[in-house]
Amino acid sequence: MLFRLLLVLIGISLPALSEELVLRVAIPADEEEVGAFLDFQRISDLLKKVPVQVKPLKVPIRRAHLMFFHGQVDCILDFPENSGRESISENYLSSPPLSSYLFFFFVPEDASPLKSVDEVQKLVIGAPKRHEYFLGPFIKDVHVEWARSEAQLVKMLEMNRIDAILAALPYMESYQSRLRFAPAHPLASANNHLICRNTETNLRLLNGIVVKEP
Repeated sequence: MLFRLLLVLIGISLPALSEELVLRVAIPADEEEVGAFLDFQRISDLLKKVPVQVKPLKVPIRRAHLMFFHGQVDCILDFPENSGRESISENYLSSPPLSSYLFFFFVPEDASPLKSVDEVQKLVIGAPKRHEYFLGPFIKDVHVEWARSEAQLVKMLEMNRIDAILAALPYMESYQSRLRFAPAHPLASANNHLICRNTETNLRLLNGIVVKEP
């Protein structure tokens, strides 16, 4: 499986908390998406051993970041690059990488797999809007049509509105039987993090998330 999970729970050790806390987590996703909850479920499992209630808020990416930066949620589950924060500043905390996502070009099953950006210079590429900030630098000279979800991108490909899809596993796993890609040639990789506001409570909670590579 190309999607390589990095998350391994080896224990949570937090100071005793006097009462159950509610951790509000913004998840950038559209309603029809399932993949966005993969890492969130792992975070929920990690925090089951501490008195914290994780409240997910599934909202479009721009609203998710606005809610986070304006303090309406405690954390956001995302790539740091999506918010323009490759290096987390002193105002924010970050969990270790929770999982690694590989991005590939997906084409119809009767087409030849695409292996590099050079091969798509004259094509129209579709990509998920929520990864626009991360993917932008890789495809800055390419004609890109941004869509709200992978499901919409597959429909656009089937209607010949785009020539290929640039997206990450595991979001595309349910469509692999209808598409082709070059497994040995990912365009990019990114790590999901739980990014939180810098508070003592959030620091104590994030210190309980221990990740190591298998």
